[in-house]
Amino acid sequence: MPPLGLESIASSVKDLCETIEIVDLRYEKKPLSHFFAKRPDAVLISINWYYEKKKVKRIVSSIPSKILTIVGGREATEKADTFFSDCPNIDFIIRGEGDKAIVELLSGLKKEKIKGLSYRKGERIIHNPLRNITELNHFYDIDRSLRKYEYKFIINGLNLGHNVDGIFSSRGCPYNCKFCSFNFTPTGEKIKWRGRKPEDVVNEIKKISSKIIIFLDENFTFNLKRVESICDLLIKEKIKKFFVANSRIEISKNPTVLSKMYKAGFRILTLGIESSQNHILTRLKKGFTREELEKGFKVLKQFKIFTHGYFIIGNINETENEMLDTSNFARKVGLYSLGVSNLRCAVSTPLYSEIKNTPGYYIDKKERVYS
Repeated sequence: MPPLGLESIASSVKDLCETIEIVDLRYEKKPLSHFFAKRPDAVLISINWYYEKKKVKRIVSSIPSKILTIVGGREATEKADTFFSDCPNIDFIIRGEGDKAIVELLSGLKKEKIKGLSYRKGERIIHNPLRNITELNHFYDIDRSLRKYEYKFIINGLNLGHNVDGIFSSRGCPYNCKFCSFNFTPTGEKIKWRGRKPEDVVNEIKKISSKIIIFLDENFTFNLKRVESICDLLIKEKIKKFFVANSRIEISKNPTVLSKMYKAGFRILTLGIESSQNHILTRLKKGFTREELEKGFKVLKQFKIFTHGYFIIGNINETENEMLDTSNFARKVGLYSLGVSNLRCAVSTPLYSEIKNTPGYYIDKKERVYS
């Protein structure tokens, strides 16, 4: 996927810069020294996943000290003190959403007044208060003309030959899954769901040249009236794309909407199922049962939509046989593919205190839960 978060940051500050360049190290063939040789005034680095940490720290350490170095992203937000300690040349870390903070910083606003900003003051690290949740109602504004790489639809290393792009039509999630860290601020405050106007979503789609578009919403199908409106506009405008979206099993209760989604071009739905066991679904607060899943998939199988299921193993009191039942269950309900992950638990999630207070369960440095 294109780095839409970083592209959003670039789009936010482009009017403040004489030149701006997005470097995606997954695709860039030139060494970083090539870009440092241009003597940029600032380098902005995004880090969102724990497994990127070591590589990013090496990159940060290679940046000449005279270049302003600003780091952001989920991992930097949660481990700000560690990054400052390990990387002496980091000037600022932006915690949480960075679109507003980076504009304020590069516009010259005093650092003490910028919410979410962390910085050094002598031997101390200062962490300004985070932005209030009510200030996070904007959506990513992507200027795709800043992009210089082609992004292909790749599955397990297999390049399917089609360009791919992403879009956010909503942010947040109304559900309360205890393990999910994507819908909480670093302080544990719930990020409420809010959706864009269907017209705005379709207008952005019109500007995207890629054949395949992935909706990156946590739950694209939460507001069914909005989904129908988006589909109606796509059909009316005769937009021929291949859409992928995240959903929940509740969509099966609305076959009319599913039919319209298929007609509009939706061909893949990914669903967070997590477990085939009712006691685990209850513990994780998924909001449905195994029986409801089985009933729902009977409806989904009536449509020519590829379904992919996400599962989590290693839950509290989960047995080996229950973990192994995952593939049997997936086959029984008719999933086309499944992804299995170890249970992870960030500090900001409701599950964190439960894991900490359960004898025999622990959380490692990568936030993985084990017994």
